[in-house]
Amino acid sequence: MIFRLKEYTLTLVLIVFSLGAFAQKREAILLFNDGSSVEGYGMAYYNHKIKFRASLDSKPDTWTDLMVKGIIIYDKLGTPITYKYVTLEEGKKAKLLEVLTEGFVTLYIDGKARYKDTYFGSYSTGLTYLTGLAMHTTKLYVKKDTENTCIPLFPNFKQKVKEYFTDCIGLVEKLDSGEFQKKNSIDMVDYYNDFCGE
Repeated sequence: MIFRLKEYTLTLVLIVFSLGAFAQKREAILLFNDGSSVEGYGMAYYNHKIKFRASLDSKPDTWTDLMVKGIIIYDKLGTPITYKYVTLEEGKKAKLLEVLTEGFVTLYIDGKARYKDTYFGSYSTGLTYLTGLAMHTTKLYVKKDTENTCIPLFPNFKQKVKEYFTDCIGLVEKLDSGEFQKKNSIDMVDYYNDFCGE
């Protein structure tokens, strides 16, 4: 029994190590607070830190919201996935969330919650094993350019959306008719930005 436990532990360590090594080879762009950026290789972590290195030969450095505003990481297909630091509550430390769509209103997703039931991939590229479930088990946030903090669209997604987008009658009507739901939140926010955003 002890041998089996050691065997499982060793296997788990090897898997975690190989995933970490693979992840650090992802091409990325580090986005600094002053608007500049640098290309290299990086990864966004669930502890809201970024690891980034300029070349595959260099050692990765750890970055936080004190130095950078986010990172763009390219997935296996070369699709960019953007993560940005945002404030969820006044006076609290910023969190690193994935940007699903950006405009006057930006839609964010909590990657930690989203990946809880998935093994690999991005909602934005559809590379998750549990595509339908992914959007139902996650935390979505929205933020207007004029706001300092993100607004959660949970619990009670429909009610929160109605409260937040009261200035967009067309969006509320599409929500009531069932055309807009949590699973197509990107389309909903894009609709707002196209027809109702400033």
